[in-house]
Amino acid sequence: MLYQSPEVIAHSSSARLLRSFQPQPITSEPEPDRRSSKLRRFIDGNDGQVGWSLDTVCQALGLGISGAHAGRLFKRQFGIGVREYASGRRLMKAAHLLRTTNLCIKTISGNLGYRSTADFSRKFKQEFNLTPSDYRNQGSRDS
Repeated sequence: MLYQSPEVIAHSSSARLLRSFQPQPITSEPEPDRRSSKLRRFIDGNDGQVGWSLDTVCQALGLGISGAHAGRLFKRQFGIGVREYASGRRLMKAAHLLRTTNLCIKTISGNLGYRSTADFSRKFKQEFNLTPSDYRNQGSRDS
């Protein structure tokens, strides 16, 4: 005769309680939040130049949430804050302009909303480990 473990039969609320202790299957990632996606499209469409407060952007886009809440949703979905993302987009646009145009660095920094060329150069160097001039010169050598 083989040993059989006893079968537990639970009824009503006790069954729900027992099921709550059982490991649940891992579900797929939650669907992307449409509000965060809409905010990202707005930032991408403006090359990171938001120029408004996040509350104002949320209101203009009709998101129906505060800027603070939008920031939390954005970070949860994309893993980066709204300001960091917008700044990165602006710097990527600057890098593109440095590679593809002959615009002076002062013009590029002004067009992208930087208050000073020095501020732009410092942030550009932090991102690319090159000054804007060196980046442009390296791009012309690679061509």
